[in-house]
Amino acid sequence: MSARISRLFAASMVPASLAPGLEPPAERLTPPPLEAPAPANPVTLGLSAETLTYTSTGNSLRSPLGSAHLSTTSAAFDQYKGSMSLEYAGVLSSYPGYRIASEFLAGASVYRVTNADQYLLENPTICGGKPPKFVVMKFTDLTDIQDSPPMAVALWLSSEDNYANYSPTTFDPCGGDTYKSPKISRR
Repeated sequence: MSARISRLFAASMVPASLAPGLEPPAERLTPPPLEAPAPANPVTLGLSAETLTYTSTGNSLRSPLGSAHLSTTSAAFDQYKGSMSLEYAGVLSSYPGYRIASEFLAGASVYRVTNADQYLLENPTICGGKPPKFVVMKFTDLTDIQDSPPMAVALWLSSEDNYANYSPTTFDPCGGDTYKSPKISRR
């Protein structure tokens, strides 16, 4: 929205036609870039090789998976048995025509569950009785918020055969949750 407004203002500042006797300025001024200062202690968004416990932001009724224990190679949830073996698969793209869904989903990291059938045998009620094929995670930096964890993680499971086929209109009974990351000591 702000880019659209900027273009509108920029277009209104250019004269449609120069009146006689008016000359364009000899030197065009370039405004300084508007960028937020870099955080004092930057946080790398994403999973680490070390397994960390992420706490659900929901209550016990709205936290279907429980706490999440995540690393780059595994995912486990308090409400289910065992753990999923993960392999990085890619990133979700944006969805033309779905602005809000694109803002929420685009850029999310996708991990393939390599032991999906075994995990379903241990947890037959997950994903409506289908094996969870992918774990999708979108990380949000929270370092600009005082006394908050360094990041939030929107996580959901997918039983789709190919994550590239997922769209905002896809019905997938797997569900998910939003988590806050543990506070990491800064050295």
